[in-house]
Amino acid sequence: MGIKTPITSEKKLSYEGTFDIVTTYSFLKTYLEDFKHYDITEKELDEKNKDGKKDIKGYYTAELEFNDYYKLHMTFELNMSGKNIVVENQQGVYNLVEGSANLVINTYVEQDFMGKRSKGPLSEFLDKVYSKYVTDEKKEAIIKLSIDTSEFLSKFKQTLNYNAK
Repeated sequence: MGIKTPITSEKKLSYEGTFDIVTTYSFLKTYLEDFKHYDITEKELDEKNKDGKKDIKGYYTAELEFNDYYKLHMTFELNMSGKNIVVENQQGVYNLVEGSANLVINTYVEQDFMGKRSKGPLSEFLDKVYSKYVTDEKKEAIIKLSIDTSEFLSKFKQTLNYNAK
């Protein structure tokens, strides 16, 4: 395990209203895996469907190898719950949920995640020279993770089909 640099801590998104719980849930994996190429791991999932109510609580990790030295990490918790309702309009009939959706994200960048770089004063000096005069890969990794997190939250809001607070 390498050195972990936290980027965001407890970034929250909350929504209350009507939404499609199936679309919102499936969005999580699809967007990060297919469009952003993160490896998603479902750490825990608790799903209940009882007496016309749905509850989903899940913990996930998303990882992306930025290069051979930096790995980007997102951990997030999703809580969705509400009462099943049927909405009918000109386009058709929809099974939706009247309730709440909450997403909490933590992100960090891990350096030397494979443990292949040697340790010691000379190695640290060469890393600093490389970062200062050649390219600052850590800064690039942080920028990518920040952009991916912002886009993920924006797309999550869109799946809820309303403005989240």
